Amino acid sequence: MQDVQKQRDHRNLPIDKVGIKNLKYPITVRDKREGFQPTVATIDMFVSLPHKDRGTHMSRFVEMLNLFRPEVSLKKFSEILEEMKKHLNAASAHVEVTFPYFIEKKAPESKSIGLMDYTCRITGNSNHEGEIDLISEVVVPANYNSPGQIVISGSMAGIDKAVEKLTEMGAKRAIKLTVGGAFHSPLMEPARQELETAIMNSPITTPICPVYQNFTALPTSDPDAIRANLVAQLTAPVRWTQTVQHMLKDGASSFTEVGPGKVLQGLIKKVDREIPTASA
Repeated sequence: MQDVQKQRDHRNLPIDKVGIKNLKYPITVRDKREGFQPTVATIDMFVSLPHKDRGTHMSRFVEMLNLFRPEVSLKKFSEILEEMKKHLNAASAHVEVTFPYFIEKKAPESKSIGLMDYTCRITGNSNHEGEIDLISEVVVPANYNSPGQIVISGSMAGIDKAVEKLTEMGAKRAIKLTVGGAFHSPLMEPARQELETAIMNSPITTPICPVYQNFTALPTSDPDAIRANLVAQLTAPVRWTQTVQHMLKDGASSFTEVGPGKVLQGLIKKVDREIPTASA
């Protein structure tokens, strides 16, 4: 059968963007604990073609996906982009891979192991000069401040993309905050390991009353659980809304904010307008 797409295009019109979008495909990503982790990605692949080419078959993009099967990594991305340009006779290439990544988390109270999923994205571009630009994106909820206010955390590229998408979807406000790090996200994992050593070696006695910790949003008086929750909090979201809701359910009749300002009182009022609050 004659390959029409390989024929010369005498119209001399370059194609800026041709490819596939939202294709589900199984891939393998590196896992620090297990070595590798299988997952299912949503993949976008595009190339630009010179004016002499008529086009390309979509099946050729699917063929290229076999390169993802061994693993997905930034190094592999560079190889895939260059292979796309070579295989498809393209001037430039673009790949986006979005996938769920699972991390084991131990519940501090029950000690049972569960999986928490994070949405990750890797974007790669290779231009006609062979310059490669790679961006890895991670975005997760970081603070549940109130029923109408959630703070997200992650990579700079991921946050920029999230702000753009949230604005498009009609969010009343989606603004970037100036902070010192990607707190309460898996990007803090290296710091968590060092923090764990310090906290586990710190003396913590049984408190005179239950302590509500934002990792679980539940009360505990167990020093070991308190330590574990403090460590887990660095890479997990602050469940402030859920904490206040549980305290109200357990019989809390008023809240006193210690320190300057009334930020926490304002957030509490967004959970329950009638509950009395005060400063100390």
